[in-house]
Amino acid sequence: MKFLAALTLAGSVLTLTPTATADPSTPCDWVSVREATDILGQPVAATPRQAGCWYAISGEQPGLGISSEVLAPGAMPAAAEPVCVTEPMTTPPSTTVIARLHDNRIYRATATYQPCDTVTRFARIAIGRFS
Repeated sequence: MKFLAALTLAGSVLTLTPTATADPSTPCDWVSVREATDILGQPVAATPRQAGCWYAISGEQPGLGISSEVLAPGAMPAAAEPVCVTEPMTTPPSTTVIARLHDNRIYRATATYQPCDTVTRFARIAIGRFS
């Protein structure tokens, strides 16, 4: 287990632990469509992007869903432990979880209209799949 971190959320500690040991071959394998559908409570469609994958909520307005991506080291500041940031004043309102991976790359998951616990649950699956 090369990555283990804790996230303090609303006064409690949430531990992120790996769910697999190998890097998935494609970004949309970091979190399966079935897992994303379960987390978001609605059917999603996954579309690969340059640095990750976009999980669009099916049948909703364009832009609703969650993005999952890995950025190069130093691409943005990130603490050693995952951090959840809620941005209620953006359009649409969004929540982002940022974590530094064991190789110093940055993992980022951003969702529209979702609380920290939902995005953290999603990030936990993806982060756990990096060895």
